[in-house]
Amino acid sequence: MSPALFDLRCTRVPALLLLAFLLFGCVDEIDLKQADDLPEGIVLRGRLLVTADDANVEINLERLFQFSSNLPERVVTARVTLENSEGQKLALPYRDGAYRSPIGLNNPDMAIRPGLGYRVLIEEGADEAYASEFDVLQEALTPTELTYSFVDVDGLTPAGTPVVIPSVQYELSTPTSNADGSPAQLRYEIEVDFALTDSRSESGQPSFISTTCYVNQLRANNQVLLLDGRDVAGGSVAGYPLLTVPKNFAYAEGNYTTANQLAISREAFTYFEQIEQIADQEESIFGSPPGPVVGNVIDVNGNTSNVFGFFYTANTRPARVGISRAEADSPNYYCPLPQSMNPPPPPTVCDDCLRYFGASLDQPTFWAY
Repeated sequence: MSPALFDLRCTRVPALLLLAFLLFGCVDEIDLKQADDLPEGIVLRGRLLVTADDANVEINLERLFQFSSNLPERVVTARVTLENSEGQKLALPYRDGAYRSPIGLNNPDMAIRPGLGYRVLIEEGADEAYASEFDVLQEALTPTELTYSFVDVDGLTPAGTPVVIPSVQYELSTPTSNADGSPAQLRYEIEVDFALTDSRSESGQPSFISTTCYVNQLRANNQVLLLDGRDVAGGSVAGYPLLTVPKNFAYAEGNYTTANQLAISREAFTYFEQIEQIADQEESIFGSPPGPVVGNVIDVNGNTSNVFGFFYTANTRPARVGISRAEADSPNYYCPLPQSMNPPPPPTVCDDCLRYFGASLDQPTFWAY
């Protein structure tokens, strides 16, 4: 059910696929200049994310123009409101690039519990108004265990030569049925935490100074990872192959991978299935032409011809597994950088590990390596 990772940066991207990944939130992976023209319109991406001890909402609102750059323009002046099916409303301020607000689990102004529906209402200017359908918050399902195994994957070098890639396959065990026995619809977001130590020399000094950074990143963020409880017999899975990744420098100094299991509504699951199917069909010359992605956002006044996007709720629980350097069979460190005829200009990550995307000096609380 999970498509293989594919690279969209060096190929021309059909507009439908580009729009799907814009809706999914992965446009950073795509060279927009190599894409077909997008239609004009409004794109909304947002969700209410509930964890065991918190709840937060985030809405991204963008306007599309038929320019050659295909760059969407953020809408930053709208009035955005979260509403639940009990009629409670909460205004969402714009900050840090999105309309967002912490809510918590015991907010008297916005009840958060499974079985309630949530939607967003948007007003922009004098005549634009948009609304999503209510999406019902599901009960959370806690994964039983995340495990791993080392596998060899057949691949190709940049020159097209076949090569075997040592890799790590992550496998998940989890219930797939709700307390009432109904099948759950699950989506996965994968986080990776690993250590990276730089190695630099001070001017005029023969010795090296090292600093260890801790990197946190989303992994496989242009993949749609789904598990449908309707396809599972017995209400649970054991050792479900969730993701396979190369065993590289990210395993050289300790690695933790976290599978965040999001229980979502059937409507949200169908939405992500559409994106998954478009990605699969656009990869294959034999696939039938994909249809448009059907969202749950409408133009209340009928003034905007194209309204794209989906607002959904997700109740999430994590499963985490660690791999030490010894368990990973001591892969090569990131630093020092290998000798090259055209070395990158300083400063590099190996001069300052904080230059690596997602790096921090703060060690995760669960770190044990």
